[in-house]
Amino acid sequence: MNYGSDFLIIDGDIVWEGDNLATISGEDNVKQQAELRMLADLGESIFFKEYGGKLFTHLGKTYSIEQKQAAESEARSVLLKVGNANGQGWIEKVLECSITPVKGQKAFRLFARYVLRGDTKVQDFNIRLEV
Repeated sequence: MNYGSDFLIIDGDIVWEGDNLATISGEDNVKQQAELRMLADLGESIFFKEYGGKLFTHLGKTYSIEQKQAAESEARSVLLKVGNANGQGWIEKVLECSITPVKGQKAFRLFARYVLRGDTKVQDFNIRLEV
């Protein structure tokens, strides 16, 4: 399956290779697209109203088991939408998804395991979410 390609973005910056923009493709692109979609609020894009999620709505509230579960559910939903602009998403199933607070900071750690459509290998996804 083709998992697309895009410009390489590291820490919010587009990466250059000399005079050319660096690109990313395949499984690495899936991870980058997942991270970008997680960081975007649903409706934030004026061009793509369905892009993003409501993850920060849950993470911005007082931490509780209910908010944790709601955030994890939202993160699963966002992961399943990655790459779905032209049909089914690139991620077939999410096997695990957990969000834990970073002690002493206004941040969370999102860890997920998933399987790509058309593959059997388990992939890991791990990002820090600042609130």
